[in-house]
Amino acid sequence: MLPRIRVGNPNNGLPTLHGSETAARVIRLANSLTAWGTPGFEDILKQELEHLRAGQLPLQQGLMTGSYALDDNLKVLIHTVSEEAGFIRIRAGIFYAGIIAGCSCADDLTLVDEQNEYCEVRIDINKQTGETTISLLADLKLSQNHL
Repeated sequence: MLPRIRVGNPNNGLPTLHGSETAARVIRLANSLTAWGTPGFEDILKQELEHLRAGQLPLQQGLMTGSYALDDNLKVLIHTVSEEAGFIRIRAGIFYAGIIAGCSCADDLTLVDEQNEYCEVRIDINKQTGETTISLLADLKLSQNHL
């Protein structure tokens, strides 16, 4: 079990991460916060997440077969949505592609072939500020490595 990790400034109200979650990335999902409580919330959330860059999501850490995460054609699947202590908490899966990068040497015959990848994340949106943390849920990755 991983140790507890406090993300961000201790006074900024971000939730504490536990166990299988790795350090989070902090962004703002303003449109999703505005849509909270409406029938279109999940669609707007998916749209915002699918337009983020790889560096804003824990895709690199979630790689299973590739060595470099690509951020084109992200697809998000919302698993659960709940409200907890001033936060909107979402568990989602992200489908994306990765590549196995070669050494880029002149005689490197490695083909650049995209590999399908999947990871699960926890998303916490602060209902006051819209500040959002996205954390990789590592349990899935750890269990797949032992298959």
